[in-house]
Amino acid sequence: MARKKNDAFGVIIIIAIVILVLIALATPVVILASYLYHSIKAIHIEKRHSGAKFYFWLDEQEKRDFKERSSQLSQVVNIIQQANSEGEKARISRNLDGSFSARSKLGKKLKTTLSEYEPMESYLTAYLHELEMLPILRWEEFNYHIRNAKASKWSLCCWAGTLAYYSFSIGRQSVSE
Repeated sequence: MARKKNDAFGVIIIIAIVILVLIALATPVVILASYLYHSIKAIHIEKRHSGAKFYFWLDEQEKRDFKERSSQLSQVVNIIQQANSEGEKARISRNLDGSFSARSKLGKKLKTTLSEYEPMESYLTAYLHELEMLPILRWEEFNYHIRNAKASKWSLCCWAGTLAYYSFSIGRQSVSE
């Protein structure tokens, strides 16, 4: 009785070879698409900021906004400091959460003042921090696209070099035989 050959192993090998060939053929397409995408994004960012001496710094409107908000923040901080020093001078007791006690008329006034200006202070501080980070974020976005475009270009060159090397080595082997 003849043994039945197991064809499943052969099918798995053929499928693996087909998958490897498809990956090898798709690799340069993916690398080229990545290179084009990141290059176009970098060019777009550079054009958007062209003509400026410094591409990534704040523009005039953002600078004006920064100055206005900085002055507003200093005024708010002064008001909060004055309210705190006024409460300390008057020896108004504080609650467990650190706010002034509202048992006295001055305590109610100070508590109202602080509850009005402290959220404004935190908003202005956060807004100014965002404006401070804007040039860094712009630079990081541009750098990300440039870095990935160069990496894709090097990947494509390495892939082409590997393909050329193996093509020539196979050609030399067939000529020598």
